[in-house]
Amino acid sequence: MKLIFIALFASACLLRAETTNDTPVVPDGGAAIQSKMFFTSIKTREATYWGSVWISVPPIEMTCEHLTTKLPEKGERPESIVASTNVVVLMEDANGTIYTNRSDKAVYTFQPRGGVTNETLVLTGSPVMILWGQNTNTANSIIWDFSNETVGGEVVRGVFPDIKNLQRTMKREPMKTTSTNNAPVNAPSPQPSNP
Repeated sequence: MKLIFIALFASACLLRAETTNDTPVVPDGGAAIQSKMFFTSIKTREATYWGSVWISVPPIEMTCEHLTTKLPEKGERPESIVASTNVVVLMEDANGTIYTNRSDKAVYTFQPRGGVTNETLVLTGSPVMILWGQNTNTANSIIWDFSNETVGGEVVRGVFPDIKNLQRTMKREPMKTTSTNNAPVNAPSPQPSNP
């Protein structure tokens, strides 16, 4: 039984729990995790981590106090990650802009089916906050849809003191934005001013 447990655990997951302050190296195409404590069920392949949890599933890096995930098969990504309590999610887009997301709860889902991959991150709490540069958005919930390159939310409020930098960022490669019912939001594109 002991040998089966060791073989299952070693071959079934790329995730690992560590109690050191060293940040684990993320293997290409894999994930890494560290926490103060963890528990896993061999039967259900569900793992629970708590206490200063840090996880990296590129392009996302997340910290929280409690995290549950279904362990992936060898060579695969986790299909779901649920994080709660003091959740902070860092993401970087293709232009190098770093988005800091803060929420009470985050649910990451990765579902490859029939040649199509659905990859989303749903943030909820009161309020959810997205920071990039000096710009801030708050909302009741935010949905990042990485497969369709969209982001949307409910009851969104924004503060953009660095509007010129925001306009430059949007001219490089504007992020598509949708409302929660997937209808495009009617936001005018920034236009160069004519003197």
